Amino acid sequence: MRNRTFIVVIFVLLQIVVCKYLGFSPFVTISLLPALVLFSNERTSAPVLMISAFAMGMFVDLFGEGLIGLNASCLVFLAFFRRLIALNVLGKMYIPEKGFIKYESVPTLRLFLAILSAEMTFFVPYFILDGCTTVGALISIERLLIALVINLPVCYYVGRAISD
Repeated sequence: MRNRTFIVVIFVLLQIVVCKYLGFSPFVTISLLPALVLFSNERTSAPVLMISAFAMGMFVDLFGEGLIGLNASCLVFLAFFRRLIALNVLGKMYIPEKGFIKYESVPTLRLFLAILSAEMTFFVPYFILDGCTTVGALISIERLLIALVINLPVCYYVGRAISD
């Protein structure tokens, strides 16, 4: 347990570094945070997961990005729907009663669909709150598609690092 907490803290700090120093373009948004919520412990209740998601998001918002509350609100939204995503996409047979989702036991397609669902649940409110009304819907949809393409392999490898 302590080892996983350390890994999550490292990834949150890495997310801050990515926000601060790897801003390629306003169209490219890289986020490691959806994988941290999706691959959290199954024993964690929804309220506890939502509070920890809020804390992770607010920490990244305060020290990494400029808009306070953006990551925090989107992570809480994802944490609220996390169990639903895991049950409907992965299936009950791949979700352990206790512990973490095992990468080896889940088929790759189901894993990618779960990550894609979690990313959509995170990034749709993210881009709506980030200024969909000021930049236009087409630009926000373009940013969403770019973020999904970039973050799918990123979240896959972050989830693999967490679950090992």
